[in-house]
Amino acid sequence: MNIIKPSSAEEYLDSFWVRESRKSCRAVPPPEKQQAILLQHWPYKFPFEGKRDVIWHICQIPSISELELLWMHKSGPWLDDHRLWRGSHSLVDLAQAAIDTRFFTQHHDRGSCGKNYDRWTVTGLKGQLDGHESPLLVQYPEHIDIIDGFGRLLPYLALIREGMEFRPFEAYFARPVR
Repeated sequence: MNIIKPSSAEEYLDSFWVRESRKSCRAVPPPEKQQAILLQHWPYKFPFEGKRDVIWHICQIPSISELELLWMHKSGPWLDDHRLWRGSHSLVDLAQAAIDTRFFTQHHDRGSCGKNYDRWTVTGLKGQLDGHESPLLVQYPEHIDIIDGFGRLLPYLALIREGMEFRPFEAYFARPVR
């Protein structure tokens, strides 16, 4: 992972709310309320649920191997319910499970993962994780966690493993203040 430039919670929150407003037709809250509303409804989509100070960056994921190392926390039964959980949190293992179980073609309740997979199968991967679509990654001592963007990164990697060309992309990256 390459650090590109400094960023801020405000930049990430702006992207989160732009995406959320597109999905749900929900109005974008005023900047001074964005973090509080996100933490009220989706605390897991903010670094350390807002309980620790972090340093924000924009980073680049320059290779497939770096993408494959990203980690997805297991939250609730969703991974089990969709037969994706095989005891590994790594994105490469989850993407391979999705391919093996034909998750993208066999399941009806695929959520944003399925919508992105279907759309990108036609349009390709170029630019799909740019701008407001950039995921949020958080540094932990032993891994880098996908906090916001699993519904984009899982189909992205699955399509690459199925033969599409990898495109480096940028992500929000938060590290705890020591």
